[in-house]
Amino acid sequence: MGNTKNLFIILMSLLLIGCLDDDDRPYPATNKPFTVKKIFEAQSPDGKKRLEVTELDDSTSCYTQVCIDFDLGRSGECVYAPDGCNLEIRTFWKDSNTIIIETKKTYKSDQKNSKTQFMGYIVNVEYREH
Repeated sequence: MGNTKNLFIILMSLLLIGCLDDDDRPYPATNKPFTVKKIFEAQSPDGKKRLEVTELDDSTSCYTQVCIDFDLGRSGECVYAPDGCNLEIRTFWKDSNTIIIETKKTYKSDQKNSKTQFMGYIVNVEYREH
């Protein structure tokens, strides 16, 4: 009975969070309200993956994310997340298994992966820094 109750509480929490506007959702690291702004989206040439660039802003800090959604949203991973918004970042599909990220050497990022994978799908990441 306890497991069912815990599962019910988790599901209800997720449902309630999903009903909130982006401005009302707490940012996980700081528990402050944050906004999400989609900057760019492109489907892979094979139609099985999606490349997205978004900005997350909690009014005191902001960062940009470059992410890959696999199987059109069933799973995903961010491969690059520099600090700041309104950054000069350009990204595109080189082919169905490789993305190019054009960015500046001066951008600070704690996350800069060279590849990501999900259930047999592998996407390589090439950086062009200037």
